[in-house]
Amino acid sequence: MADIATWLGSLGLAEHEAAFGENGADLALLPELSNEDLKDLGVVRLADRKRLLKAIDALDSGIFGMGVAGWIYWTLGYPDQALA
Repeated sequence: MADIATWLGSLGLAEHEAAFGENGADLALLPELSNEDLKDLGVVRLADRKRLLKAIDALDSGIFGMGVAGWIYWTLGYPDQALA
């Protein structure tokens, strides 16, 4: 779960790491999460949910030309595969 921890930490939302881990929400699942899903995960603050949804959208839309899969590879240290 270190990858989701890194991502949440980069958003300043590390306090939600346990909830994501306990519910099996990993980086691959991020694009499927909705506002309601985040509520179910225990993300109570509207501002936190908005930040998460905005960050998920940025990953999913291919920020830096990578998308979620590319970000996962980049985070794990495989930058050549991320941009292929």
